[in-house]
Amino acid sequence: MNVIFIYPKIGSGTTPWAPLGILYIIAYMRVHNPDIHCLLVDSNFKDVDEACLRNLLDMHDPICVAIGAMTVQSADAIRIGALVHAIDPAMPVVWGGVHFTFMPQHVPEGNNYILPGEGEAQFSDLVASLIPHSGSISSCSDEFIDDLDTIPFPAYNMIDMRKYSDALVTGARAISIMTGRGCPYDCAFCASPQLWRRKVRLHSIPYLEKYIDYLGCVYNLGNLRIMDDTFCLSKERVMEFCNMVLMNGWHINMTCLTHVKTADREMFNMMRRAGFSIVAFGVESGSPEILKNINKNITAEEVESAVRMAKEAGLKTECLFMIGNIGETPATIQQSIDLKHRLKSDWAYFQYATPFPGSRFFTECTKHGALVTMDYSQYNHQNPVFIPEGMTADELVEWRRRAMS
Repeated sequence: MNVIFIYPKIGSGTTPWAPLGILYIIAYMRVHNPDIHCLLVDSNFKDVDEACLRNLLDMHDPICVAIGAMTVQSADAIRIGALVHAIDPAMPVVWGGVHFTFMPQHVPEGNNYILPGEGEAQFSDLVASLIPHSGSISSCSDEFIDDLDTIPFPAYNMIDMRKYSDALVTGARAISIMTGRGCPYDCAFCASPQLWRRKVRLHSIPYLEKYIDYLGCVYNLGNLRIMDDTFCLSKERVMEFCNMVLMNGWHINMTCLTHVKTADREMFNMMRRAGFSIVAFGVESGSPEILKNINKNITAEEVESAVRMAKEAGLKTECLFMIGNIGETPATIQQSIDLKHRLKSDWAYFQYATPFPGSRFFTECTKHGALVTMDYSQYNHQNPVFIPEGMTADELVEWRRRAMS
């Protein structure tokens, strides 16, 4: 028996990150559904048109087609799902990923299952009991897996990793991993509080030791990109992680993203010793008003202190800003630019504030400005899709140009 996973196109001319979510599900299936053969097709590298889908369905006769998508992929996902149902109306299509978790109404009519939130156990259970039936939309339980260590390492061997742009900010190629899931913070622009319910679950250090050793043995790991929302949430765990790396004598260049509130001098020093070279901070804005609007719960002074501590530890810093949040004005953008200059970080990047489904920003934005497009393929932080009240799209573009200069 076969299952076909399809990873939708991220955007024209965009090289995608490795589809870790799907690779985790496939790895979980190998353990819990060993009689099911999984096939992965990436729409970013293969033209998944009607002819392609007919061929896939004829050759593999799957028990279902699974499509997961971020918001920027959702239009291509819907196109592919509609084609599957046009070819075979009885074929079950399973929808997952953050977009369809929060926008199930976007699923086209047909024989559908929607799996909100975490996919591994849900998908495994569904496939084990799947019998094609009537064309109503069904939803499964979205309970979390309590022990993340029960999830196998992602099935990296399903893809050619050289095709994916899992690169550091320096451009160096890297392998991306997650050491945990969830974030305790409640930023208004982020869907994570609703997706993970502000619950944090972490892999154990022994699990991560085996995981990194595996990557080193199989893929000659050199650069590791830790994709956790807030890797440095627990100082004790970060110190234990760094000790593990040092004890193994690994020479790995590592980067991570963290929250300003987690900054700690001793921790940063230990991270540098263990091989971390870059730490990224979500700064978002230099304006107290905007930081309050987005519920970031930090101050510019805390940002300056965190960046200073990281630099003094020998870490390079990447500071991430947004332009165009609710309440944004030329004056608040200038405050962000002024903070950027004070920080003197190694990299400072400004992107457009984007109201993603699942975030409070998405539900509130039209009360405080205008959405200029519902073309979700444009929701990539590179296009001003939300225009705050009192500003224009052209102004946002010009202010971003100034901020990045």
